[in-house]
Amino acid sequence: MYLFDAELRRLIHQKELMTNNLEHLKRDFHARVAKIEEAAAKIDEFQDRLITAANSYKSYTERSTNGELRRAKAEIAELRSKLEKLESRQHKVNADGLSLTKATTLAIFDTILFQISNWSNQGDTASDFELLSQAVLFPSVYERVVKGDNDAYFLDKVPDTALDVVNLGREWIRDQRKEDGTSLASPTTWRKYIKEVSNWWINEALPMIYDGAKDPNWDLDEPYHQQEMIAWRDFPANRPLAFPRIFDGIMLIEKYSEEYTDTAGIPKFVSEAMELRIDPE
Repeated sequence: MYLFDAELRRLIHQKELMTNNLEHLKRDFHARVAKIEEAAAKIDEFQDRLITAANSYKSYTERSTNGELRRAKAEIAELRSKLEKLESRQHKVNADGLSLTKATTLAIFDTILFQISNWSNQGDTASDFELLSQAVLFPSVYERVVKGDNDAYFLDKVPDTALDVVNLGREWIRDQRKEDGTSLASPTTWRKYIKEVSNWWINEALPMIYDGAKDPNWDLDEPYHQQEMIAWRDFPANRPLAFPRIFDGIMLIEKYSEEYTDTAGIPKFVSEAMELRIDPE
C-alpha cells in the first residue's frame, strides 16, 4: 500500500512538472507569437510607409516630369515659331535679293537699248530699232532673267563693254538710215532686218555684255513677231495678260529703281553714252 501511494505521488508530481513545463512553453510560445505579430505589424507599417513614400515620389516625379515635359514642349513650340519666322524672313530676304538682281539686270538692258536708240548727236532717235531689238531680247534674255533659274544671266553693274555695244548699235542704225530710211517697225522692213538684228545681238552684242559667253539656246530662240511687238508698244494696258513675264520684269525695274541705279553704275554709263552719240551723216 505504501509503495502504491509513493508511486502515485511521484506520478502526480511528474504531472505537475509537465503541466508547469507545458504552461511555460505555452507562455513562451505566446510571447514569441506576440513578438512575431508585433514584428509583422511593424513590417506591414514599414511596408505601408514605403508604399506611401513610393507613391508620393512617383506622384512628385510624374508632376515634375510632366512639368518639365510641358515646359520643354512650350520651348520647342517657341523655338519652332522663331525658326519659322526666321526662315520666313530669310526667304523674304532671299526673294528680295533675287528680285533686286533681276531688276538690276533688266534695267541695264533697258538702259543699253535706250542709249542705242538715242544714237545721234543731232537728237535723232530710233524707237523702231529698240522695238526690233526687244523682239530678240524678250525671249532670249528678259524671260530667262525673270524666270531666275540661271545665274549666268544676272548682271550687278553695267559691263565695261556696254559702251562698245551702244556704239556698234548706233553705227548700225546710221547705216540703215542711210541705206533704207524706212521704219524698222513696218512689216516689210521688219522682215528684211529681223534676222540681221537678231544675229547681231546673239553673236556679237550679247557675248560682249556677258564677257564672251554665249548660250546655245539663243540660236534656237524665236524672236517675237512684228504684230506682237506692235501690240506691246501700242497697248500697254494689255501687257499683263499678253506678256505676263515681261510685264513682271518691268514692274521689278520700277519697284527697285532707287536701290540699283547708283550701285549698278547706270548714271555714269548714261552720261558717258550721251557724250559718245554719233553724227547722223
